[in-house]
Amino acid sequence: MKKSFLYTNLLIALFAFSSCDEDFNDEVAAPQKWEQEDMANVSKFILTPVESINLETVQGNSVKLFNSTVENQVEHSTLNNLSAFISKPNEETWGKIEVTSEGETDVETLQKAIEHLYNKEFIERTICLKANINMIINGQALLIESNPIEIKVTPKKPVIVPEYYLLGNLQGWSMDDNKKICALYPIDLEKNIFSITTNFSNNIIDQKLDGSPNFKLISCNDFGNWDKAIGTPKDGDTSLEGTLVEKGGAIQTPDKGIYTLTVNLLDMSYKLEKVEVQKTKVFQSISLIGNFNQWSGDELLLQSSEHNWYIKNFKVDADGEIKFRADKDWKDSWGDKINIGDNAFGALKPGGDNMTIPKGTYDVYFNDITGRFAFFAK
Repeated sequence: MKKSFLYTNLLIALFAFSSCDEDFNDEVAAPQKWEQEDMANVSKFILTPVESINLETVQGNSVKLFNSTVENQVEHSTLNNLSAFISKPNEETWGKIEVTSEGETDVETLQKAIEHLYNKEFIERTICLKANINMIINGQALLIESNPIEIKVTPKKPVIVPEYYLLGNLQGWSMDDNKKICALYPIDLEKNIFSITTNFSNNIIDQKLDGSPNFKLISCNDFGNWDKAIGTPKDGDTSLEGTLVEKGGAIQTPDKGIYTLTVNLLDMSYKLEKVEVQKTKVFQSISLIGNFNQWSGDELLLQSSEHNWYIKNFKVDADGEIKFRADKDWKDSWGDKINIGDNAFGALKPGGDNMTIPKGTYDVYFNDITGRFAFFAK
């Protein structure tokens, strides 16, 4: 079907069959108006938004965005090829969204569109929407654009995943479970903010120092799925801050120093800050000690990257007190007057009070520069 956005082409074809005089002059009568053309010119495509949408409460896999109608539709014409576009209000950066002829879209499609325009935060958003449709008259297509409308949409609550890990030069690029050891520390789980401080160019495990300081992130739930690995739109980006995307390229620090990486996985952004004091104290070991071992002996952690330590399946048989310490000595220790059952992550104070830990099994992570810790109950 040949499409035309100038319906007057059809008029030209019709008048071509009429006889005409070679001697054009001012007295030649004006061509007659065609009633259907006038109707087409005044046809309007009207969108009416639905009431506000909450994707948390929508039943089924689809949701209706709008109702539509064409005013003054040409007699015997048909309508097809409905297309819809969304944007933030007042920004006019339109992106296409797939809809049915009834103005419906998939819940997942709308969720992703909201996240793209804003972020994953669980608050009501306003989207601007417009559409167009083809009116087919005698085999010719006339495109009619709608009025823009606004719709209030509340996205689904973001899935809170407490465990994210680094991949890259630090651990190699393998996604074997034995590489799931260099964890980011939760800063604010509700806002999906995480952080880690290390030298991204040094692979402690394989003793490969001063390598390429590049890395990606991945959640514990997605470990093994490269399509879910989080990086930057540009592979090898050395910017100190930027945007994160799934199936992205490697992030890279500008040089081979110690940096603090902070990521916000609600608005999918990151920031790198170089640590002011690069020559920090180096410990031979970090351990846990407490009631679980009668404060005698040390449960040694393994090193996952520079200044980061971990132990998997750490078992506590009864409620008690616990602390971190370095080199099996009390000269350097970390703690705070907190209950791990209520505060599973945070930052400990050098020489701080004993922590309380409930009975259970934990994966434990600790950073000896920042004092950040995480106890992930198993």
